[in-house]
Amino acid sequence: MRRNHSDKSILELAEEIKALADAMRRPEPVEECNHEWEYVPAEYESLSGRGTVEQYPDGHYCAKCNQWQEELN
Repeated sequence: MRRNHSDKSILELAEEIKALADAMRRPEPVEECNHEWEYVPAEYESLSGRGTVEQYPDGHYCAKCNQWQEELN
């Protein structure tokens, strides 16, 4: 029999949330990546009544391993 969320106690739900949060904090195993860095320019947004602000800084992104670096070594 499958239980609905409404059948679970607050403590059971809190335990599940904690387990998910703990799993997200664990570092994933890192495989060696031959990075293919792609330069991504900074993004700016103009705000009404204010100056333009930087939303995201420029940097380099590797789509193969989903890593971001502001400066390449």
